[in-house]
Parts: sequence; C-alpha cells; structure tokens
Amino acid sequence: MSKQCNGAFMARPPLDVRLGRLKKGLVSDNRVVDAKLARISSFPLNRWFGAHPERLEQLCRALPEITEDMTFGQAAALLWSGRKTEQWRQWQQNMWLLLAPLLDIDQHMIKLNDGGAVYWGSR
Repeated sequence: MSKQCNGAFMARPPLDVRLGRLKKGLVSDNRVVDAKLARISSFPLNRWFGAHPERLEQLCRALPEITEDMTFGQAAALLWSGRKTEQWRQWQQNMWLLLAPLLDIDQHMIKLNDGGAVYWGSR
C-alpha cells in the first residue's frame, strides 16, 4: 500500500527544490508550466488575436503558410522551423507578430504596477 501512495510523489521535485523556486518567484513544479504551455499551444489563432484580427491578417500575409484556422502551437512550430533559413530575419519579425497579444498583456500589467520593477518571468 505504501508503494502505491508514495509513487505519485516521486514525480514531484524534492521539497527543497520547490521551496527554492518559490523563493525566486518561480512556479514550484515545472509540470505547471508544461500544462500551461500545452493549453496555449492548442489555442486557435483567431481567438488568440481576439480583438485585433488585423494582426492575424498581417501575419497570414507575411507568411502564407500560416492560416487563420491554425492553432498557436502550429503557427509557432512553423515559425520555429524557419529559424535556420536565409530569411530568418523576416521570420523573426513574424514571431513578434505572433507574440503581440502576450506582449500587450505584459505592457498593461507594467502600467498597473505601483512603480516597482517588473522582470520577465516573475509572475
């Protein structure tokens, strides 16, 4: 019985590692990050761009391989696959287009801050 109960805990990082991460403002378990990334990856592009469909149209015009019915993960994988091509600079600009909604959220959060410093990854 004890082996059955203890088996689930073996996948978790040790307590000292989790506490160390929490002290740094990070998530205590990487499985949380993996789950969030999986959700973002399956998010439809038309919903990802939401109130700014012109950004999605701009991305689709810049890179015809990306279509409006793709998911965020599919578009990101397509952009990532072009990282070793001669046109990488243009593909890099397209990656910024894909990340624009996320960057908008960050800008909004920084504006609401009380004047303290906000660092990437600290939320």
